[in-house]
Amino acid sequence: MRKRGVVALALVVVAACTQGQDTNGGSGRPNQAFPEPVFTPVELDEVTSPPDGWLDGSCGLDPVIFERMMRGHFPERSPDVLWAPRTPNFFGGFIQTGHSGPWDYLAEVPLVFYGPGFIRPVGPVSLEREVTLADIAPTLGELIGFDFPTPDGRVLDEILVPEERRAEPPKVVVVVAWDGGGTNVLEAWPDFWPELKGLKDAGASLEGATIGSSPSVTPPVHTTIGTGVLPNRHGVVEIIQRNNGRSVNSFGGKVADLVEVPMLGDAYDLSVDNQAQIGLLAYKSWHLGMLSHGARWPGGDEDMAVLIDVEEKLGTTPGVYYAPDYVNSIGGLQKTIDEVDLRDGRRDQTWLGREILDSPRDRRHTSVWTLHQTKVIKTLMRREGYGADEIPDLFFTNYKQLDEAGHDWNMLNREIAVVLEDTDAQLAELTEFLDKQVGKRAWAMVVTADHGQQPDAQEARGWPISMSELEKDIAEHFDQDPDGPFVQGSASGMWLDDEILQAEGITQEDVADFIIRYPIRDNIVEGEDIPEQYRSRYDEPIFEAAFPETAESQVARCLAG
Repeated sequence: MRKRGVVALALVVVAACTQGQDTNGGSGRPNQAFPEPVFTPVELDEVTSPPDGWLDGSCGLDPVIFERMMRGHFPERSPDVLWAPRTPNFFGGFIQTGHSGPWDYLAEVPLVFYGPGFIRPVGPVSLEREVTLADIAPTLGELIGFDFPTPDGRVLDEILVPEERRAEPPKVVVVVAWDGGGTNVLEAWPDFWPELKGLKDAGASLEGATIGSSPSVTPPVHTTIGTGVLPNRHGVVEIIQRNNGRSVNSFGGKVADLVEVPMLGDAYDLSVDNQAQIGLLAYKSWHLGMLSHGARWPGGDEDMAVLIDVEEKLGTTPGVYYAPDYVNSIGGLQKTIDEVDLRDGRRDQTWLGREILDSPRDRRHTSVWTLHQTKVIKTLMRREGYGADEIPDLFFTNYKQLDEAGHDWNMLNREIAVVLEDTDAQLAELTEFLDKQVGKRAWAMVVTADHGQQPDAQEARGWPISMSELEKDIAEHFDQDPDGPFVQGSASGMWLDDEILQAEGITQEDVADFIIRYPIRDNIVEGEDIPEQYRSRYDEPIFEAAFPETAESQVARCLAG
């Protein structure tokens, strides 16, 4: 199915392409030593004894952190016991890392608007009020002439050209998110994103913007971008979450059925009789939260949703969204693989010395799709007619490889810097394309990210929490089968089996008490070689807070004094 549309704004978090060969395994930086990342670990708090129960421990939580946690909480979908690890502890390993938590370094993200004639060229802006990604949808609505008020988001009037000075709405809005491209990643590699710096100076950059909630994982944050509300309203709280008592993928079946509110794409398209072009190109179904419900929304139709699978096939969910018939015929992928391969001067299927370019599943962690994705975007926008008539269009995309590389090698290794540089370079590709295809001063752009990344455990001095060991220890403490249904962990807390709780006389408070006192010593996986720096900290409690989801008001009163 193909739809026509006219004006749209380009909300873009983009990808980059760096040419050249070097002596650093193909980083694209010729004949120079690779720089060290900029990183300063937090000061560790001295912990002399565990807290006296879950409420005592949780009462020391920063109120801002608590608010983010509760903004990410949706009853009957979120965990039964919520938690916050003690800074800088995190869920993950000594090599592979996670990025889920309520702290500033994971919550702060770039939020850059650009569009001559639509966005004021004011550079970095610090507003006196809180700015979150919930502000994006109502601001885009204002730009394309569609009123989209939300209880959590506000129009960023401070950075918009006044309406009377805008000749017409922008013709196309491209919404792009750098997955895992949070502020702490940019600060660690300050010389690897010159294009974004240029847009920050030429447009408007909302300094101190955050995702607004916790956990800092992809599905809920992209849904906040698309809906203008936070997870406690839109209902997407995790990657895997509860629904009707079962654990489900938040975008299982590649549909957005768990999103409880309209997205901008739903409401705006209906307002123009489904004549706008609403489209998305992304790597995961989790990114559908930016787009729309498609034909599943009352009165809605099949918007374009092109998803990339691990075998590099492009597809969609028939009957809900559509993908053009030609999408798997778009060429250039092998050429991109060859270009990345030859950066070290040799055709050897390596990227930064790693033999991973010959496998689709492995090269998704490299810059290959970062570079090829922009070619696909340009083809889709050109052939589907984005920005070709009087009705504003919306196009969304997510560049995923920063996040993939971060999980494998963590944000302090050069793999992240190289992917960041390649992601950034695509800004120039996209802006040049939009100028030629849509017209200068006819589009706008927003660059943002869905979360920051976790530094290397030893560099950050954080304990990498083993979820499997924690689940096992909780089950054994309460005399339950470690492989049974009693306990299941997530990024933000722990689900418990209600039937077992009632039958055994165990309460959520009992489990929270165990978690708040749980020390590093007990979380060591048998046979694991523990670095020296942790050996004096074995008795240190891992968690700063743990409380039943029903105890929100108790914790809030305690924090208020």
